[in-house]
Amino acid sequence: MSWTPPVHVLLSPIAADDQSQIEQIQLKPLFYAAQKEALARAGDDEDDQFFELAKLATGLSVKELDQLKRPDYVSIAQYVHEMSTRPASYFLAQDAEAGETASDPDQVQLLQPLKAGAAA
Repeated sequence: MSWTPPVHVLLSPIAADDQSQIEQIQLKPLFYAAQKEALARAGDDEDDQFFELAKLATGLSVKELDQLKRPDYVSIAQYVHEMSTRPASYFLAQDAEAGETASDPDQVQLLQPLKAGAAA
């Protein structure tokens, strides 16, 4: 079981672009390349940088992000900050705590085991 980002339950639900109600947000991991592109788009302004990273982490549109109330906005800001500043070892340690062996990163669990001596 690998690390998965949390689901954020909104204290104040927002309206989606299609007028449906959003009550929770499945947060997404911030991958390095996508994060680097988002920061480049934002320039030097820290608020713009956060906004780009929040769009990346939530998958919400600008209009949807603008609707977030303060407690939800702060929670998402905290998630963005934590995910963009934590080292890879943090995520590897969580895998190890979940019972996965981190001793050999090249050893992966196959979805369908290989059978020795089986003809293809």
